[in-house]
Amino acid sequence: MTLEEVLSDADSEDEVDEDFKDLQERWKLDRLVDASDEEKRFMWLWNTFMRRQSVFADKHVPWACEEFVKRHAKELIIPKFFWLWRMFAINTLWKYGLICAKTMDKCSIILQNAQEEEEAPEEAAAAAEAAAAAEAEAAVAAAAAEEEEEAAAEEAEKVAADAAAAAASTSKGTRRGTRTHKKQNKQEEAAAAASTSTANANGNEPQPMELDEEEQ
Repeated sequence: MTLEEVLSDADSEDEVDEDFKDLQERWKLDRLVDASDEEKRFMWLWNTFMRRQSVFADKHVPWACEEFVKRHAKELIIPKFFWLWRMFAINTLWKYGLICAKTMDKCSIILQNAQEEEEAPEEAAAAAEAAAAAEAEAAVAAAAAEEEEEAAAEEAEKVAADAAAAAASTSKGTRRGTRTHKKQNKQEEAAAAASTSTANANGNEPQPMELDEEEQ
């Protein structure tokens, strides 16, 4: 603690000292006489991690396992600790339904990657770089494919719009031609009627036949 913290009037009774709780956990585990140092160390790592992360619900245990393996991978790849972790995961977590086989597989992959990085860091870095490059290329290809799909969709919409406009124009021309034809028919009918009326007015109506005197 700093001098300012010592001389301040702030009440720290409700604060949680995680480091002190870690020390208490270590003292408690040290009382175990039938456990090896590696077992005590592993139990201390797990207990302190679960307490610091406030993992209380069973549904959070799968996440806790993966995160625990990520944070302590360097220690867990040591053969003794790796065996302790496997036994704990199988005989406790999996046996009581706290994790599934998928979670165990994920944890194993994390430890395997950590082991490869420890044994050949340059090769692991190169592999990680290659994987990142492959992901970037896949993202670029996906973006290009998406752009092509959008362009194709726009072209299809344009073609459909042009076809609809052409169909509308054809239909409009057909309707206009029909109206013109009907108008011409009406005009012809009106002209014929007018011609007939004019002929009647000029005395061109047919006269009744007159019989000759001999026939009478």
